[in-house]
Amino acid sequence: MLGAVIGIVSGLVPGLHPNLFGGLLSFYSALSAMIFYRYFSHIREIFLMVPDENNVLSLHPMYKMYREGQGFRALLLSNLGVLISSLIAFILLPLLIPMVYGLVKISQIVGWVFLLVSIIVLVFTSKDKWKTIAIILLSGLLGIFALKIENGIVPLLSGLFAVPLLISRTKVSKKQKVSWMVKINLKSVLLGFISSIFLIITPAIGPTQSAIIARKFTSDEEFLFTMGIINGFDIMLATIMFLLFGYSRSGVINESFSTINPYGVYPIVALGIGLSFIGFIASVELGRMLCKINFNLEKIKFFSLLILIIISYLVSGVSGIIIFTTAASIGILTNKLKVRMVNCMGSL
Repeated sequence: MLGAVIGIVSGLVPGLHPNLFGGLLSFYSALSAMIFYRYFSHIREIFLMVPDENNVLSLHPMYKMYREGQGFRALLLSNLGVLISSLIAFILLPLLIPMVYGLVKISQIVGWVFLLVSIIVLVFTSKDKWKTIAIILLSGLLGIFALKIENGIVPLLSGLFAVPLLISRTKVSKKQKVSWMVKINLKSVLLGFISSIFLIITPAIGPTQSAIIARKFTSDEEFLFTMGIINGFDIMLATIMFLLFGYSRSGVINESFSTINPYGVYPIVALGIGLSFIGFIASVELGRMLCKINFNLEKIKFFSLLILIIISYLVSGVSGIIIFTTAASIGILTNKLKVRMVNCMGSL
């Protein structure tokens, strides 16, 4: 129960993350917090435009759908991806366990090769290669500085990805539609699964980085579902890695817990699926209620922007404000140059 509450509150309240409470939780509470956080953070991202470092590439397609009155659909697609990947992870456990054993032995250099290939793909598939290179370099140079500052990633990603959306003058639909009709795309499932493999290979790559190439081959709706798949696998793979090796890529599930026998993987992943169903239903229902009362982001854009500035200062001090301001300038410039925002991932 404690884990679920922490996950929900951390998901909805900007600036909070289950990692902050990791030392207070048991293994099962931590698992619950991680699952509920993922579902409810999508609500914050869609209705407040406050990004999550593991889901920042979803922010623009989420906002695009929101302004068209499809905010609920964006939430449904994102959370369905998380739920379905949990089910797939359980079904594929006989395959995933030996796969995890094998892949963690691969050198972390594979991760850097993947990132390098991702950048090359971004450049050579862009219409204006020089502008793309400029944005990758600018955001990359800022990233070098920002990631040396404690919690610098928070103002970095907020400035690059959230600010350009919050200051945009795009009209938003007056009414959010509630529709339960979504299309499950096999291509998105496969792209999500393949991208998730890199989460096992190296801790240096998170869900956002692993999704860079997938973004090039998906529409907005497909990408939200794909990103949900990746985020769902991220939770399950972090859990499996801990159960097998006693350590995890997650800050919530950490070495302070006693290692559990690998034979316990099946019941624990099954528990994760049960928690995932509850998190899915609760988060989607809250999203439906927000749409029903016609929650309008346009009315609180200034408030959201102020939250991002305050959070940047609280987590990184004056350096956070400098990073946030510089990142916002690069993000705005990216929009002005009509270069895809995914190129700002050069920062990581």
